[in-house]
Amino acid sequence: QVFSKLLYPIVREGALSVLQYMLLSFQHSHEAFHLLLPHIPRLVASLKKEDSNSATSSLEQLAELIHCMFFRFSGFPDLYEPVLEAVKALPIPNEDRIKHLLGQNAWTSQKNELACFYPRLVSKSETGKIGLINLGNTCYMNSIIQSLFMASDFRHSVLNLTEGNSQPLMTKLQWLFAFLEHSQRPAISPESFLSASWPPWFTPGAQQDCSEYLKYLLDRLHEEEKTGKRIYQKLKESNLMSQAVEHHYLNKTLIEKMFGGKMMTKIRCLKCLNVSSREEAFTDLSLAFPPPDRHMRGSTSVLPVEEIGPQFIEPPENPSQLTGSPWVQRKAPMARDPAAPPMPVETLGFQEPGEAANPSSGNAVGVDAATTAHSAFGEQACARKDSRSVPDLINYFLSPERLTAENKYHCEKCASLQDAEKVAELTEGPHYLILTLLRFSFDPRTMKRKKILDNVSIPVVLKLPVLVTPEETEEVCQSGKDRAAPGSGFMSVVYDLCSVVVHSGISSESGHYYCYSRECTDTVPLGQPRDGAPKPASDKQLDFEIQWYLFNDTRVSFSSFESVSNVTSFFPKDTAYVLFYRQRPGRQSCPLHESLAEAGRLHGEPSLHKDLMEAISKDNILYLQEQEKEARNRAAYISALPKSPLWWRDFDRDKDDDSSSGGCSPAAGGGGSGSFHGLVF
Repeated sequence: QVFSKLLYPIVREGALSVLQYMLLSFQHSHEAFHLLLPHIPRLVASLKKEDSNSATSSLEQLAELIHCMFFRFSGFPDLYEPVLEAVKALPIPNEDRIKHLLGQNAWTSQKNELACFYPRLVSKSETGKIGLINLGNTCYMNSIIQSLFMASDFRHSVLNLTEGNSQPLMTKLQWLFAFLEHSQRPAISPESFLSASWPPWFTPGAQQDCSEYLKYLLDRLHEEEKTGKRIYQKLKESNLMSQAVEHHYLNKTLIEKMFGGKMMTKIRCLKCLNVSSREEAFTDLSLAFPPPDRHMRGSTSVLPVEEIGPQFIEPPENPSQLTGSPWVQRKAPMARDPAAPPMPVETLGFQEPGEAANPSSGNAVGVDAATTAHSAFGEQACARKDSRSVPDLINYFLSPERLTAENKYHCEKCASLQDAEKVAELTEGPHYLILTLLRFSFDPRTMKRKKILDNVSIPVVLKLPVLVTPEETEEVCQSGKDRAAPGSGFMSVVYDLCSVVVHSGISSESGHYYCYSRECTDTVPLGQPRDGAPKPASDKQLDFEIQWYLFNDTRVSFSSFESVSNVTSFFPKDTAYVLFYRQRPGRQSCPLHESLAEAGRLHGEPSLHKDLMEAISKDNILYLQEQEKEARNRAAYISALPKSPLWWRDFDRDKDDDSSSGGCSPAAGGGGSGSFHGLVF
């Protein structure tokens, strides 16, 4: 009602003052601001059309208020894009001004007293997906859990674990996944899993690095399973274990199967040309940004991104065709290394029909808007450089590094410090490839950690060069997906984008995390012959048509790859941070893919053990009882209200049921909404 009065010049000034006080005071929930979102573009258009001094002044104040709300309640790009488009021509307040306004007007008691007495009935998201309640700056964990949950192969493996598996943390993850799959609640609380997976050095209630949490979580799960294997090894030595169980427990851990890859690090002494090498395992690749003076497009070690149409990857009719491609030599061959120059990283992008492929067009969308809006976020963030792409960062990661001056290499053959060249090569691609973009760096000038806000274009399909042995080079995987150039020693492994974790903010110690995810499955339908190139099972299998979801704590909504691609263009402090890619069936993944496909044919959806099924059923019944009780209390409360105040009747008529919890923010920690009576397990 107050917002609508801005249309009338005679009361506009007073109404705007009241509206500012209401929204800037109501900082414990995004609910009030989100009620206005559908109406803001129409009001802005009306005030622009009026073209009076009053309208112009009100527009500027309204735009300042809107940017304050964007800053306070980040993580809703799909809702905010139309509003941002409406106010893009209006002045943007700087960060200091935003923080001043937010700090000056916030209520000291961050509780919604009205909501406590007047709870709104909530329902499950129309997506069918379930949110996670923010327990106070725990969005970093929520976004990681949802990304892992949407990794369907990993989720099915976790849900298929048997009882008594001697893995307490994995069991808690299994329960959490099971409730995310089968609960009737709109959101559940991960409190039990948080306490079990909490890194001991994390500060309670403070924002944390989601990448650091992910590494710790995967390492804990891996070590826990390894410990179980050692126990069973001792049982085996005591002849207390059958051969079938022995075979199961001596295989790789689940984390190694799903996320484990291998990388060869080679160091060549530039004096004696001796090469030393070491192979090590990894669960994620941390990709640094090249220094500002390094121009990726012109580098001899990087291939410009190749864009092709929206189609499935067709293998070359003849592998020798690869030698005629515009690939450039990434590095000089190492001494005693018979392999030819490795293949650079490729992307398989998308373009409009009839549009010529243009390597530089991948990031053209929204550049002007992003540059303009960037000024709102102060000097703590790095200035935006030329736009990068994920293949740029991977090629930089794989390019040779000179070890000189203070970084000289101690050569065992020369028995002294020598200049050397160091290079990394992937020898085994993981089933799920996790890429972390190292956006946070320490600035010695300001003595603070700063965030690199560069927009990085994310390909929906990525081809990664993996080193193979001469024997493997002769083999061609039955799927025909990844062939090696003769004598190259490298083979392309194809990955599909599954999840993107976005960090909104300008510091690793603050901000908010949310994620985009989709269900990635094999493009080869079950039962289709695996000879030749795979064909799409249906039109829905096309990469652009697979449904994306946006997970923002308790709120889950439909999204699209377009939203994923453009989020930084519209919201400069919302940047992709952790990426999940899934390997398509190919040479390296044949055994794993076939076993997963076979399990899917035999069992369909994972069957849960009895205790877990009973717990879910009981909680669903409890939730229905809670809803019935809440509905009765609501009706009784409304009937007892005085009939005269108009605002009560308007509040009663409000049909907006979006009571999802707000996320974290730079101003203060988020938290679960009081209207959620969430399950804690």
